[in-house]
Amino acid sequence: MSSNGWFTTQEASEYLNISPHTLRTWAYQRLIRAYKGPARGKQGLLRFRREDLDAALTPSEPLPQGTAASA
Repeated sequence: MSSNGWFTTQEASEYLNISPHTLRTWAYQRLIRAYKGPARGKQGLLRFRREDLDAALTPSEPLPQGTAASA
């Protein structure tokens, strides 16, 4: 994490233990909150806050019984 409290895509993907591609996909699908940083080329750089990454790790709804997580 940088000193200003923001994660880059690479840092955030390492924090979540997923690939950067998966993280970008989740961000574009709005499954995780992302913020656009300064533009580089045609697209802006994505940045992530720790609170948003932690929220992505916490299920928002209980899993139904019979799923692998409840066994």
